[in-house]
Amino acid sequence: MVAVPDPEAPDIAGAGNIGASERTITVIRFRRIMTCLIAAACLATGAVADEEAQPPRAGRDPDRSRPAGARPRYGFSAFGGFRALQVDSRLFDANEAEFGLTEDDFRGGRLGFELDYALLPMLEIVVGFDTGQAEVDGNYLDLVYEDGSEIEHSARLRLTDYTIGVRVRPFRLGRASPYVVFGVARTSWDYSEKGEFVNFENFDIYYDELEERVSLTGLYAGAGVDFAVVRMPFGRRLDAFGEFRYARGEGRHRDEFTDFGDLGVARAGALLGLRVRF
Repeated sequence: MVAVPDPEAPDIAGAGNIGASERTITVIRFRRIMTCLIAAACLATGAVADEEAQPPRAGRDPDRSRPAGARPRYGFSAFGGFRALQVDSRLFDANEAEFGLTEDDFRGGRLGFELDYALLPMLEIVVGFDTGQAEVDGNYLDLVYEDGSEIEHSARLRLTDYTIGVRVRPFRLGRASPYVVFGVARTSWDYSEKGEFVNFENFDIYYDELEERVSLTGLYAGAGVDFAVVRMPFGRRLDAFGEFRYARGEGRHRDEFTDFGDLGVARAGALLGLRVRF
């Protein structure tokens, strides 16, 4: 038998060749599109990598340490202590001779505070205030009432120092920071006597109150050490400190004690306190 093609049947071979050509074109187009996408992705990845490798110009490098200006520059200190006096005065010479009172009787405590500002890591400007008071009772050594009772007398002394100076920190030892401090001191001398006095012309006894207030100008110096007790973020901290301080001022007696002339006051003592750095 011989097969006779049906004139109305489709040309299957021709259709197969046409389908194969279309599939080939589609594959070629797909490959080209993928190649372009891969190339574009590679270029974009390289650009992003180059951009991320450079930190923003306006940003701060996180690995860099804090700038010097960001360190704590202010400090507040509160302290207490003990103060011994050495008084050069004809008034105190007379008190010792008549009443047995000396400068040792006016030793006492002191309380104060200071504010400071760090110009440099090793140099601080310091402004301070401290005050202390002592009162002592005495009596005439060589005179008594007719019945033998004592002629009583008392004296009170309050010293207030206003200081401005510099504190220098030459080095640090772990949590400890030694320092020296020195500057100018303006001292208010507030002295009074009250009780029974003797008129040596007729030996009459009378009651009176005498007082004076004198301003003394001088210098002060000291040495101490801070110890960091609590450390807080951004360099802030709480320090405990101890210090030895010496000061001296000169002036003249005034008011009811003008006749006693020059007055010189030296004081020395230890301070203990707390200092906040912020």
